[in-house]
Amino acid sequence: QTGIIPENQYNRTSIRLTAETSVTDKLRVTGSANYVSSTSTRFGRGNNFADVVQGTIRTPPSFDNSAGYLLPDGITQRSFRNNSPDNPFWTVNNNPFNDEVHRLIGYLQANYEITPWLSAMYRVGTDFSSDKRTQIWAQGSFGGDALPRGRTQEDTYNDQIINSDFILTATKEFGEDFNTSLIVGHNYFSNTNRRQFFDGRDLLIPGLYNITNAQDQLILDQNLTEKETVGAYSRLSVDYKNYIFLELNGRNEWTSTLLTGNNSFFYGSAGLGFVFSEAFNIDQGALSFGKFRASYAEAGRDAPPYRTQTYYNRATVGGAYGGGLTFPFIAGLGAAELSTVAGNPNLLPERNKTLEIGADLRFLNDRLGFDITYYRAVDVDQIVNVPMAGSTGFANQFINAGTIENQGWEIVANATPVQAGDFQWDIIANFTRNRSMVLDLPVDRILLTGFGNLRPLITEGEPYGVFYGTGFLRNDDGQIVISDAGYPVQNPVSEENPSGDVKIGDPTPDFLLGIRNNFSYRNWGLSFLWDIRVGGDIANVTSNWMRAQGIDQATTDRGSIVVFNGVTQDGEVNTQPVLIDDASYYNANTGNRNIAERFIEDGSWVRLRDVNLSYGLPNELVNRLRLKSLSLGLYGRNILLFTGYSGVDPETNFAGPNSSVGVDAFGTPTTRSFGISLNAAL
Repeated sequence: QTGIIPENQYNRTSIRLTAETSVTDKLRVTGSANYVSSTSTRFGRGNNFADVVQGTIRTPPSFDNSAGYLLPDGITQRSFRNNSPDNPFWTVNNNPFNDEVHRLIGYLQANYEITPWLSAMYRVGTDFSSDKRTQIWAQGSFGGDALPRGRTQEDTYNDQIINSDFILTATKEFGEDFNTSLIVGHNYFSNTNRRQFFDGRDLLIPGLYNITNAQDQLILDQNLTEKETVGAYSRLSVDYKNYIFLELNGRNEWTSTLLTGNNSFFYGSAGLGFVFSEAFNIDQGALSFGKFRASYAEAGRDAPPYRTQTYYNRATVGGAYGGGLTFPFIAGLGAAELSTVAGNPNLLPERNKTLEIGADLRFLNDRLGFDITYYRAVDVDQIVNVPMAGSTGFANQFINAGTIENQGWEIVANATPVQAGDFQWDIIANFTRNRSMVLDLPVDRILLTGFGNLRPLITEGEPYGVFYGTGFLRNDDGQIVISDAGYPVQNPVSEENPSGDVKIGDPTPDFLLGIRNNFSYRNWGLSFLWDIRVGGDIANVTSNWMRAQGIDQATTDRGSIVVFNGVTQDGEVNTQPVLIDDASYYNANTGNRNIAERFIEDGSWVRLRDVNLSYGLPNELVNRLRLKSLSLGLYGRNILLFTGYSGVDPETNFAGPNSSVGVDAFGTPTTRSFGISLNAAL
C-alpha cells in the first residue's frame, strides 16, 4: 500500500471481412465490414485524473505521498489534509476508470456499366459505436464529491452514422485534344447520438459499484441528438492536350438543422491548371515537370442541431456561495425551466470562401521538387454564441455574424540525395505558416475556454484565440513598472479598461515544419519524422497552481534577495532589493500570482514524432503463403521531445480542438508508444 502504481489493462479485438464478386460482366458488387471491440481499465484517468493531479500538486514536499496511502488500520486513507484532495496513490489504486467500446464499420457498393462511356455506382455504409464508461470512487475517497461511502458513474454513448451515395459518371473524348468527365450524384447523411449519464452516490454495500447500490441516484444527462442532410452534386472535368485542366464543382445541400427557407444552400468551386512544361515542350533535363494552378471555392456549413428554437431544461437552483438544488430533489417533485440560450429561427448557413494559387515544380528527373501554395480563406456568416441583455430573459443566443480571415503558405519539398544501387534516401519537408485575423465581430469580444485570470478570446483586429488577462503595468516604452515595495505592479482597472485585461500572448506559431527521412535498402526500410514548431505561446496554468503550493521548480528561489528588472513609478531604473517569499510574492493576495502574464511561455518544440523499421519477407516465402506481400515492422511514436517549455508538454490543450488553444491546465503529455506490426496483402 505504498507508492505503487498499477499497470493499465487494455484488450482489443478486431475482425475485418471483405468481399467482391462480379454478378455479370457489367455488374460488380463489393463490401466490407470491420468490427472492433476493446476494454480498458485505467488508473488515474477519466474524471479521477483531476484527483491525481490535485493530490500531487497540492501536497507540500514535507508530506511524502508514496510513504503509504493507508493508515495503520488498513482501511482509512492517509492523506495530507484527511479530506479533499485524495492521496494520488489512493486514487490510482482504488478509483479505476473502465471503458468498454464496440464499433462496427461497413459498406456495400454496386458498380454497373450502362454503356462504355456511362457507369453508375451506389454505395451505402454505416458506422455504429457504443462506448460505456464507468468511473469509481471507492469508500473512503474524498475527491469527486464521493462522500465517505463512495460513488460510481456510468456514462454510455451510442452513435450511428448512415451515409449513401448514388453517382453517375460519364467520360467522353472530343476529337484528339479534349477529354471530359462528368459526375452527377446524390448523397444522404444521417447522424444519431445518444447519451445516458447516471450518477450514484453513497453506496450501501462497499465495493459493489452498481447504480442500484447507491442511496442517491441521479440521471445527470439523457440526450438524443439527430441530424440529416441531403445533397445533390456534380463535377465537370475537362483537359486540353493533357496540359490545360479545368474542373468545376457544384453542390446543393438540404439540412435538418435549419428551418425551411434557410435550410437549402448552394456552393461550388472552380480550378484551373496549366502544365507549362508539357505545353512548351521544355527540355526534360533540368526541369522535369512544371505546373501552375489556381482555384476558388465556396463551402457551406449548416448549424449545430437545435439552435433555431428555445427548449426547456431540467431546473436547477443555485446557492449564493455555490452548490444548490437540481430537480427532482424529492421523490415525485420535478421541475423544468426555459433554457437561458434563446433559439434563433433566422439562422443561415456559414460560408467559407477560399482562394488558392500554387505551383508544382520538379527538377533533375524528379529528384528535387517543390509544391508551393498560397491561400486566403475567409469565413463569413459564422454561427457564434453572443451574450444577451438579462432583461430579455436569456443569457445567450446563436447568431450569424463575424468574419475571420486565414492566410498563409504551404510548401512541400522533396529530394532524393542518394540513389545508388539498392540504396535510396528520400527527404520530404512540409512547411506551414498561417495567420488568422478577426475582421468583423458583432460584439466587443467572445470569450473562449480559459482558466482563472487567463481569458483567450475572439476580438476584432486580433488573431483567433489571442490571450488576454491580467498583466504587468508597463510604461510607454514597454518597461515593467515596479512598486514602492520593490515588486512588479499589476495593470490596474480604469475607465478606459474596466476589466484591466491586456494582451499577454498569442498561441499562433510562427511556422510548423515536418521533415521525414526515408531510407530503403533491398528489403529493409527505415523512416523517421522530425516535427518542429517555432513560436506560439502556451499558458502554463499548472505552474501557477504548483507555485501556490510551493512545489514548482520556480519556487526554489524563495528566501532569496532579488532586484526586479523594471522602472519605478518615477521612471528611474529599479534598484531596490526584495525578499522572495509566499507572503510578499507568491501569495495571490499580493497580486503577483494573479498576474497571468507570468505564466505565458514560448511553446516551440522539436519532436521525433515517429520511427518505423520494416523488413519485407522474400518473394519465395510470400508466394508459398499465397500472398501478394508480407512485411514485419517495429515502430515508435513520440519518442523524443526537445523544448524550453517548463510544463509537461507544450502540445497539450485544456479546451480541446474546438475552442481556445495553447492552454495547459493539468494536462498530460502526449502518449509514447512502441509496437510490432505485421502487414499482409492477399
